[in-house]
Amino acid sequence: MTRRSKPGSDPTFMRPHSGLLLLLCGLACLTGVGIVAFGLGTDSAAAELDPRPPAENGAGPTGSEPVPSAMTAAEGVFRPSDRVTVTEAPLGHSARTAGVIRGDVTLTASTVDKIKAITIRIVEAVRDDSTEHKPFTYQMTMPFDPRDGTPKFAVDDIPFSRYGYLVQAFASGLNGTEQMVVLDEEHPIADVLLGVHPGTPFTVLLRDQELAPLANVEVTLTPDEHPPGRPAYSMVTDSFGAAVFENVLRGPYLAHVGPMAQPIHPPEKVEVMANSGLQAQSKTIVVPKGEALVVNVYNAVGHGVTDIEVRLSSGSDVRYRELKQQTDWAGRCVFEHLVPGTYWLNVTDTRYQPRTVPATVRAGEKPKDVEIRLRMR
Repeated sequence: MTRRSKPGSDPTFMRPHSGLLLLLCGLACLTGVGIVAFGLGTDSAAAELDPRPPAENGAGPTGSEPVPSAMTAAEGVFRPSDRVTVTEAPLGHSARTAGVIRGDVTLTASTVDKIKAITIRIVEAVRDDSTEHKPFTYQMTMPFDPRDGTPKFAVDDIPFSRYGYLVQAFASGLNGTEQMVVLDEEHPIADVLLGVHPGTPFTVLLRDQELAPLANVEVTLTPDEHPPGRPAYSMVTDSFGAAVFENVLRGPYLAHVGPMAQPIHPPEKVEVMANSGLQAQSKTIVVPKGEALVVNVYNAVGHGVTDIEVRLSSGSDVRYRELKQQTDWAGRCVFEHLVPGTYWLNVTDTRYQPRTVPATVRAGEKPKDVEIRLRMR
């Protein structure tokens, strides 16, 4: 008699279902691995999006990352420079009290071979006699080499000033420019653009009171006041009365007419402006020529008569001209700069009889004083 086994005890009964069970277990394992991988990816992405360093005991950021200061933010407004490094004020300390002036010096092609060195001068815009404080002054000289390109300079540790600074460029025998800058807490860095270029042509025209040119007269220009380091220039006027100076450095000068030891005219101030030389600059100086004629007016007893009008007219000129003078307390008056020729002196006064007296002026000869005696009406 054959015995049938129970489904649960027959091993052959489990075979059809064992493969399905293994498949389900495999899927469950794979699903778990994916969930773990997804969780790890989420943590990595979150770490990349959040750049904050980990806190230690709730104390905030670590000391590895510096906290940007207000000075750092302000410096971003200015042009960066590899010539000067601005020192930041440490946190917890006072802010900067000094700044930087930096700049370039432009040159013309004709001046490159003439420059050996360039001087930069920085002067605080305060009067020298100011009682508030002594003006800050700094000067530096830079050797020049054409192979180095455009000269650059930078000066640090310049005190802040509410007056500003005048920055100047100099080179021997050449013109230099200048520029005013502000240097304070709001503007700790000042950039300037200066230049050095050749001198400027300048002409002095000499004319007499008749606008006639004065030829063969020596004219000397001597520097007056600022800027320093300029030479004196001397020239003789040509037939047109022009003294042409080809290369004059900018600035004010005193124009001396005639020999320096024996001038024929008081010095006059002239101003030479700095430019490229394309614009003509000139100054006309009127130098009256001629002799001085002295007239003395007396009464019948020989006392000088005051406040008498004396008129002088030319007797040798085709043009009629009349000059007037009033006698002083001694009865004296002077007619200056009379060219050679003959003249008539006329006196008309209600208290006295009219008088007309001739006078002669000769070239290079001081005329004799003229005496006019008046008689009562």
